Amino acid sequence: MHRRVFLLLIGFAFTLPLVARSEGQPFAGLPTEDAPKFTGWGWNNRDKAKYFNAERKRLGESFQRELLKYVGENVQRHYWCAAFLTTYSDIGTTPPMPELALLLLEQGITLCRASLSHSRNKEDLVTLSVSAALLSQQLGLSVQAKHHRARAEHLVEEDPHLAGAWPVQSQANRKIFNSIPYEPKVKTQ
Repeated sequence: MHRRVFLLLIGFAFTLPLVARSEGQPFAGLPTEDAPKFTGWGWNNRDKAKYFNAERKRLGESFQRELLKYVGENVQRHYWCAAFLTTYSDIGTTPPMPELALLLLEQGITLCRASLSHSRNKEDLVTLSVSAALLSQQLGLSVQAKHHRARAEHLVEEDPHLAGAWPVQSQANRKIFNSIPYEPKVKTQ
């Protein structure tokens, strides 16, 4: 009898952390920039996307509210969570949420524009603007798409080094992006 109780207690002790983790802090399994072994957002995206989509299912009705709290003022979180809502939504059975992804990208743009004195913010602004232009065009928001593309192109025209911040695009997405009307700045001499 004592042995059964002991085994039951041991089993409970091992499952308690799993229960606590699954009902705990939303998005706790995504990268934390202050973690000692933070490897960045750009690695193992499929694993992060699987976790993200599982959290999306787990949080249900509170997903959007919790997501907005999670991203906060962190530009990288805005970008990657937007990607998980669109590009990586096929990993689970979750449908894409392009409108929410565009909201995240635009919030990230606002954060970058608030402090353009840092070169990293300019790079992020290019990345976010290109992504927002493409997504806006796909959603039929052509005026927004044109505005986002112009911002990205003008930043690169002013500082060609920022071209390195241009996100990788599939051939199909590049064709969509190139279909967005754009007027280069006229250089005066």
